[in-house]
Amino acid sequence: MPKIRVSIINVPTELSPLKLRGFLRGQAQDIQALAKHREDITVIRVFVPSRIVAALGVKKLDGIFQKIVDSHANIARAELVETSQSLTPSEMIEESEMQKEVLEKVIEPSHSDSNPPFH
Repeated sequence: MPKIRVSIINVPTELSPLKLRGFLRGQAQDIQALAKHREDITVIRVFVPSRIVAALGVKKLDGIFQKIVDSHANIARAELVETSQSLTPSEMIEESEMQKEVLEKVIEPSHSDSNPPFH
């Protein structure tokens, strides 16, 4: 059975906008390497400091994210989350737990219902 995973990328506040693409490429390769099966699905939530978003623009970031999705078989989506600064380790744990709860709520009904929701 395929696994669904949400991975968090926390872009360092001190990273320059020019180095963002290389940083994200490396992170995406590491995340892709975690997939054990071709059917595994990964959604990446990328926490990007506002100053980098302002410097590059959302359209440019969308292009970078799309290239990541197109280049990695198991990465289905990359989501931008604009932040004022990098997340702390405790904030990353909190975000991870919240995403885990969301996934469980989405997956649980499909496994517990014997009847499909639509007829």
